[in-house]
This record gives sequence, C-alpha cells and structure tokens, in this order.
Amino acid sequence: MTGARLFLALWLTLCCALAQADVVRVRAFDDIIESGVLKVAMYENFPPYSYQQDGQPRGVDFELAQKLAEGLGLKLEVLWVTPDETLDDDLRNFIWKGHYLRRDVLFAGDILFYQRALTTPNSPGLDVWLADLDTLQGLPWKRLVAGHGPVADDAAPFAQMRDYLGWLDGLLRDSAASGADMNEVIQSPIPERFAGISLTRYELIRSVSHLYPRYEADALERVDQ
Repeated sequence: MTGARLFLALWLTLCCALAQADVVRVRAFDDIIESGVLKVAMYENFPPYSYQQDGQPRGVDFELAQKLAEGLGLKLEVLWVTPDETLDDDLRNFIWKGHYLRRDVLFAGDILFYQRALTTPNSPGLDVWLADLDTLQGLPWKRLVAGHGPVADDAAPFAQMRDYLGWLDGLLRDSAASGADMNEVIQSPIPERFAGISLTRYELIRSVSHLYPRYEADALERVDQ
C-alpha cells in the first residue's frame, strides 16, 4: 500500500464529515446530520489502519471515524473499499461509482430503460425482451441501475417497461392487422401515461422502422404465391 493510498484513506475518512458519495451526488453537511448516519470509506485488509477482526471493523481509521461520528452524534457506517491498481482507480470507484459496487445493485444494461423510451434496432423481438425482464427481476437486488434513466430502489422501472412494451406490441400488431402503412403507424397517438418518458415520439418512429415489417409479414398473406 503506497503512501498516497494511505493519505487517501485518511482523506476519505475526514471528508465524510462534510460530504459523502451517494449515487453520484454530494450530500450536504445538514443532510448527513439529518440522516443520523456517517458513512466512511475504508480500505479492506489494510492493518493497522483499517481491517476486520471477528467480523468487526478495527484499526486507526476506524477509531478516528468512530470518534468523529460520536462527536457529531451520528451512527457510523463503514463502506469497505477494495483497493484497485492505482490511486485514480480508487477515487473513480468510490467517488464516481460510489456504492454501485455493492453486490445488491443490479446493473440491467440496455435490457431496461426507465423514464426514457426504449430503443429497438437490435431487438430479437418484444416477446423475448419481456422474458428477459422477468429473468432480471427475479435476481436478488435492492438497487436497480437501468441502462438509461434514473436509479431506482423499487420495481417501478420493470413495471414501466412492461407497460410500454405491451403498448408498443399491441400498436404494431393492431396496425398490421388493419393494413396500416408505416407513415400511419408513426403518427399514432402516444398514451398520456407515457408523457413523462423522454424521446417517445422519436423512438416510436425508429421502432416502427425496425419492427413493423415483421408484424406485417405475420399479419398479411402473400398474393404472389
């Protein structure tokens, strides 16, 4: 462990009195006091400064943080940081990514969009997408990071995605059955419940161009055979 890394460990401990990383936003001092919790980052397995013994935090950094929390009348919460290759990596991992590194956070990637219309150029089909959502939601998680959109601590992104996919599938299926052409489909009204979702019209146009030919092929019979 380098001297620079030791300095970072102490710096993170002291700075948590004034600011803490919380989903890539900085917490004001008053917010920390109101929360009743002081979150302090400490390196794992870094004796005598920070380490665990019998499942309990120990070390100089821990004792310093404990005194700091007691002086502020707060409960101490230790965030264990695994050292990376360089000091820059450590700063990026903790300050930028923050507690996204915890195991109870689900990174859904571009299978999940939230408050942003989904994009479909490489979609194998909306039915496959819905099945993938079921698989994802069945995994253990407490925090959800969509490929696009805000972080969530509940299943609202899954509900919104299923609702949007169901509407899009129904629109394309009904339009194909009625013989509508692409220009008519892209002008279809977007339900009011999706008003808060960004880029709905733009992505509807793209989705129609990507997916509508498949729906037409399923709904229409060839007359030249």
